[in-house]
Amino acid sequence: MGFLFLLVAYYERNIERSPVLIADLEENNNRVYNELDKDNFFDVVSNKTGAVLLVNSKTDVRKFIDYLYDFKENYTIYVYNLKGDEMSFSFNEENDLVVNKKQSKFYDQLIVYLGAYADDQVVVQDDGTIVKTNYKVIYTPTVLFIDNGKPIYSHSFLDEEISIQDLKDIYRQGFETLKNGYNS
Repeated sequence: MGFLFLLVAYYERNIERSPVLIADLEENNNRVYNELDKDNFFDVVSNKTGAVLLVNSKTDVRKFIDYLYDFKENYTIYVYNLKGDEMSFSFNEENDLVVNKKQSKFYDQLIVYLGAYADDQVVVQDDGTIVKTNYKVIYTPTVLFIDNGKPIYSHSFLDEEISIQDLKDIYRQGFETLKNGYNS
């Protein structure tokens, strides 16, 4: 017990102090990123330059964060988990599309913020028929590159079979777009 107390005291004395709130930072595989919530999302990204990873689970973060770090240079990585904000659909007995759960107000704001980077929502019936919903969606995971708070490059991962090299090429292109400027 005494050893544990000494270890904690040593740690407290020797940790690096930072003006950033520790609650705002997350760590995954020794990769530090800023985790956003719906209350601070737009305030934080409003004038920032970096990458925003929009996910639906911590598994997505673990799966993609290392590859983002390969190219990030001096840019900040932000993460927002959309779980709970998304709309859900089903089909009734007449095979009509039914909204089970509406998307959150924050999700609506995020769709507007993404503009052309938001996708058209489609739902696939059991027989493979694709049904348009007339709603916009953010497929997850999505990586969004922002320059001074404005989205300039984005990619959604709809194919679970994406190769690591393709993933790296997408991230490299996003960070090069930030580095070289959107209009170059």
